This record gives sequence, C-alpha cells and structure tokens, in this order.
Amino acid sequence: MSWNDAQAYIAWLNQISGQTYRLLREAERGYATRGSSQSAFWWGDTISTAQANYGGTGTSYNGSLRGEYRQATVPVMSASNS
Repeated sequence: MSWNDAQAYIAWLNQISGQTYRLLREAERGYATRGSSQSAFWWGDTISTAQANYGGTGTSYNGSLRGEYRQATVPVMSASNS
C-alpha cells in the first residue's frame, strides 16, 4: 500500500464516519510498539539478525552481536532458524 493509498483511505474513513483519523507519526508508532519502555526496542536495547532481517555483518547497533546478511526478504519467523 502506498502513502497516497493510505491517505485516500483515511480521507474516505473520515468522511463516512464523521470522526477524524490520521496515520501515526514515526515517534508515536515507536512509542506504541515499545509500550512504556524507554529502550530502543520493545525487547531491550540490542538487536540481532535472529530478531530482524538486516545487514548484520556491518556496524553493530548498541553493542549488538553481528550476524548474517541475507540480502533478501525471508519468510516470517525464519530468521532464527537459518
């Protein structure tokens, strides 16, 4: 879904519901996904390639362990098994 598609949907929803809706800002989304935690991620301050598919062979984030760089999308929940 594109940004424009999302905006069109919100405009339609606002019109038919009589309410006001909008997309979350990045900071709001981050806070909502972390709950009341002050850490970088909901599980803590480090991340590994078992938790996310990213270029884990480069610079580590906040002392995180380095890992595999898959260079492509992978099925959900498959990163920890590879």
